[in-house]
Amino acid sequence: MRHRIAVVGSGPAGLTFARVLHRHGHPVTVLERDP
Repeated sequence: MRHRIAVVGSGPAGLTFARVLHRHGHPVTVLERDP
């Protein structure tokens, strides 16, 4: 089952986590406070 996932924060850990999830086929949205 694929889940839509939001990662809050685009620091090194957040981006690494988002990348791993994306590679496993999950749609990921990264949210950051500052544009």
